[in-house]
Amino acid sequence: MNNKETDPPSINQRFSKVTPIWKFVLLSICTFGVYHVFYFYKTWKTIKDQKELNISPLARAIFGGLFIWYFTWHVKSFAEENNIKINYSNVFNATVYFLLIGSYRLPDPFWIICAFAFYPLLGAVSAMNSYYEKNEDGLKQKKFSILEKILIFIGCLLFMASALGSFVPQ
Repeated sequence: MNNKETDPPSINQRFSKVTPIWKFVLLSICTFGVYHVFYFYKTWKTIKDQKELNISPLARAIFGGLFIWYFTWHVKSFAEENNIKINYSNVFNATVYFLLIGSYRLPDPFWIICAFAFYPLLGAVSAMNSYYEKNEDGLKQKKFSILEKILIFIGCLLFMASALGSFVPQ
């Protein structure tokens, strides 16, 4: 008996590129912001392919802090070209992101502010999610693998230990 609910996914199965906001926030915090590099790469690659730009998504992802204004501008422009209503200021969001990323240099416990660097990216994430939902014809969300769940658990523990350690006197 063939049941699509219980069958393992095939190797060639495509999954949705939508990144739910809760997942973006969780991965941003549990990876200490490293997830942003992956997200920047994925988004730059989509924009490059759709707009036929001559850019390196990998370089723009690795140096995301330097390209953040271009990232937010391109996402906004791309969304508007695809009739997706956008309600964010790319200059404001890029500036806030840059400041939040730089806040890791603040003394204990104020460095924790950098954990909120995901916040100015939520408008871009939402815009790209709208684009993917509009163009993917109901592809299913990929679930976390066991390894990803273990890494998230370890990352959350490390983040909580770091945050709590900031409040403990030396």
